[in-house]
Amino acid sequence: MTISPRYRIALFASSCASLPLIEQLHQLEMLVGVVVSNREDGDAQQLLATLSEANIQTLAYVQGSNPTVAKSIQSWQANIGLIFSFPHRLPPSIIALFSGALFNVHASLLPDYRGSAPLFWQLKNQQTNSGISIIKVEEKLDEGPIVWQQPLVITPLDTLNSLTSRVMSIVPSVVVSFLQQLANGAIDARLQQGRGCHAPRPQTEDVQVNWATMSSAQICALARACNPTYGGALLCFNGVTVGLYQATEIALPTFGVNAGTVVYVGEPHGLVIATFDGAIRLDVMNLKEGVFSGLNFAEHFCFDAGMSFD
Repeated sequence: MTISPRYRIALFASSCASLPLIEQLHQLEMLVGVVVSNREDGDAQQLLATLSEANIQTLAYVQGSNPTVAKSIQSWQANIGLIFSFPHRLPPSIIALFSGALFNVHASLLPDYRGSAPLFWQLKNQQTNSGISIIKVEEKLDEGPIVWQQPLVITPLDTLNSLTSRVMSIVPSVVVSFLQQLANGAIDARLQQGRGCHAPRPQTEDVQVNWATMSSAQICALARACNPTYGGALLCFNGVTVGLYQATEIALPTFGVNAGTVVYVGEPHGLVIATFDGAIRLDVMNLKEGVFSGLNFAEHFCFDAGMSFD
C-alpha cells in the first residue's frame, strides 16, 4: 500500500497497546520515530525494549525538557504527528512543530469520554456503542476538531482488557484509512458539539462497590470495567478487600434482606448476594491468595446465608 504524499510520522506512545499501530506504520515505511514516556512502569519499559529490537528510533519524553525533545523531533523531519496511549499533555512548543498536522487517536466517540480512561468509564456506565476518534491536537485536552470517527460495538461480555485488545486491533486500519483520505484532501474537520463527559483516571472510590446505591446491573458492569487492570471491583468484608472480576444478575428471591447480604451459597447457583433491586451471583473473585470462583471463595472464607459484605 502506498500513500502519497509520503508521510514521515512521529508517534507519541507509552504503552504496548500502541504496538499494532507501530507495526503497521513501520511496514508502510512511514514511521520515523516513537516518543515514549519516561515512566518507569513495566508497560512503557516493554514498549522501549520491543522498539529497540526492531531498530525503531525512540526518544524519551521528559516533562520540562521541551527544547531537547523538539530538537530531536525536528531531526527526524517528521511532517505528521500521531498520539496514541500517551499520558502527557504536550506543550504549545511541541504542538507547533507539526504545523497543524498533529493528531490524537482516542478510544471514544468524542466529545464523550474525554480523558485518560475512556474505556473504563464506558464499561462502568454500561455503554453499548463506542468508537475511535481522531482529532487535531490543540492546547485543550481532547477538544480539538474531529477529523475521523469509526464506531465500535461494546458487547455484554467485554472486559476492560478485551475491549482494549479490540481497540488495539482496529486502530491501525482506522489510522491508515484516515491517512489515505488526508492525502486525498478529503478530510472535513468539524468542531466537537456539546460538553460531553469526562473520563479521568479512576480513583479508589470509582472502583468500589457501594451496595446501598448500586443496582445489580451497575455492579456487574463495574466488575467488567475493572477486569483485570484494577484488580476487580472492590468488595470488603470484615475489613478484608477483595476484587470482583465477574458477576451475573440472577433471578432469585432475596427475602427482604439488606443489599450486600448473602442469600444463597451452594450448587447450582453459587454465591448469591442481594442488591437493592434484585440479586447477583459472584462468579470470579480476585484475592491475594489467587483467583477463585464465587463458590470456592465462599467455602474458603466460610460464607453462609445471612452474612454481609461491608
